[in-house]
Amino acid sequence: MVDISWVDSPLERTTALTDALLALLALGLSWRGRRALRRPGVRGGLWSAALFSMGVGAGLGAVAHGLKWPAGDLAAWWHGIHLALGLTASFFVGAAIALQILGGAVQAAAWSLAAFRPVDHNGLFHLVQMVGAGVLVVGLGRSARGRSRPGRP
Repeated sequence: MVDISWVDSPLERTTALTDALLALLALGLSWRGRRALRRPGVRGGLWSAALFSMGVGAGLGAVAHGLKWPAGDLAAWWHGIHLALGLTASFFVGAAIALQILGGAVQAAAWSLAAFRPVDHNGLFHLVQMVGAGVLVVGLGRSARGRSRPGRP
């Protein structure tokens, strides 16, 4: 049996926490979005799938960042995370893509922030992704009403 325990790094624990919050948000919004649409159709299904795959990837990320794993096992987790992130990215359109790119730039820049807890580039990436999830929900709502642009009847 493998002994699994919390990671020692406060930054990794914060990253796991932001991943877990993102997972709960994205999965909840995916479920809520599907329920809000009487007939989701292709557009609604794509929005919901994007949020669902984001939630799965973030949930896997929370486990990978928050727990100590043997190196071989951790590599397997990362394969699942990358698959889920790839699926998520394939569903994004418009402003949601721009926010995800911004999040990626924040992550690649290796920025950090010291607020209530230390937050590294991964945690900042997750915070930007949460905003992106909100944009997806707005898009889902517009799709449900048949509107693609603000102000269009």
